[in-house]
Amino acid sequence: MKKIIQAAGMTLGLAVGAMAAETSAGKDNTTSSATKGAPQVTLYQSPTPGTRAERVNWLCEELNVPYTAVILSEDAMENNLAVKKINTMGTFPTVKVGDITIVESGAILQLIEMKLANGGTTPPIDSPDLAYHLQWLHYAEGAAMTRISTEYLLKAVQGQPEHTMQTQRHMAGTQRVLAYMEEHLGEHPYFGGENFTSADIMMHFPIKQAVFLNKADMAQYPNISAWREKVESRPAFARAGVQKEVIPPKMPR
Repeated sequence: MKKIIQAAGMTLGLAVGAMAAETSAGKDNTTSSATKGAPQVTLYQSPTPGTRAERVNWLCEELNVPYTAVILSEDAMENNLAVKKINTMGTFPTVKVGDITIVESGAILQLIEMKLANGGTTPPIDSPDLAYHLQWLHYAEGAAMTRISTEYLLKAVQGQPEHTMQTQRHMAGTQRVLAYMEEHLGEHPYFGGENFTSADIMMHFPIKQAVFLNKADMAQYPNISAWREKVESRPAFARAGVQKEVIPPKMPR
């Protein structure tokens, strides 16, 4: 069962205490079908939808792991300041698994699977798919998002500076990572190998960002497009409210 707690309007000093009180009172504003029970996962989210935190929602829905989704303030700046009292980086997702506070979405998914779901979607140790699963679980942020973001930032620099050979190579980072993904999905139905795994959850985000940030033409990548259609049709994807495309947040005037 997922519980959504919105602590909007609270002072930062009272937010965490009030949050705990709401949890014990059983406030529930969602139709999630995750297994009922005392949530061991507390997910701190941004009021802006579509962040990396959606990966945690999605995994918990896939595995029927009870979780509580918390928005400490509907104001993005106040929410960020409140989360910094829990995680000084102020990044999302910030998650508590039991008494442990952890950041970095790939590590969060692994921890939830190991501690709360008997390994979850991770292939067995003797499966050849284990290597694929681990590679793509970490590739999503380690290689893919690094190259996608770097290309976007380099192209966004005003004044069109003269780029060195090294930076010119990074200007094609999105195409390189998408081509590598396309190759893999031409040989395997999922990033995790023969079956859907949390690696597929991790990889959905950078593909969306490649389109949004760098205008990647997905018609050039039919294997990726077919994979997206499969994973986005999963019931847990819909229950978690994962965005199919990046929706730019509405900025206040």
